[in-house]
Formats: sequence, C-alpha cells, structure tokens
Amino acid sequence: MIVGLQTVTSILTLILYTHYTTSNAICAGLLKFSDEIDIGFYLDQYDDKAKLIAAIRRLDIRGGDTNIAEALKRTRNEMFSTEHGARPGVAKVRDFVAHICPMKFCSNM
Repeated sequence: MIVGLQTVTSILTLILYTHYTTSNAICAGLLKFSDEIDIGFYLDQYDDKAKLIAAIRRLDIRGGDTNIAEALKRTRNEMFSTEHGARPGVAKVRDFVAHICPMKFCSNM
C-alpha cells in the first residue's frame, strides 16, 4: 500500500460506520480503479458490518492512472447487476473516494 493512501481506507470505514446497517437496508460493494479495475467485493458479499469493515482494512490500494470512465462502466454493468446483489426498484448510489497527487509528489510517498 502506498503511504498516504491509508486515508482512503479510513474514509471508507467512516462512511460505512455512519451508513451501513445489518437490517439489509443498505448493501455495500467496492470497486478499486486506477489503470486497472479490481472488484474488491460485490453488494451481496457481506451482511455484517464488522466483516465489511475488516474487508476494507485488508484492501491493497496501489497507485496508477485514474480510469474513471471504465470504473463507472463496470459499476453500472457489473456492480449494480442483480446477479451481484443489486435489488430492482432500489436506488443505486455511488461514492467515489480517490487519492490523487501529482506524480512528482507520489513517488516520494
């Protein structure tokens, strides 16, 4: 993990502590993106807040280019599909958390 990107996992953990419930009202999935897209976990993978937070803390986050277009496409077509836990008639919400810095500074982290 690149030093400084730990902030990203802290932000994700805070979002989930604030909004995630075990009443099946909220599902959470995670897609990591840089020059490559990596599905961290799907909407239907965790139904327990503690396990979900532990999964986020285990994430390996690496630097790279920022391919937002492909991340949006994969989120819409794969993450928000019913085969991965999306529920028909329920709003789909995306939060983007990104760590961006000029390459001349990132190489020193």
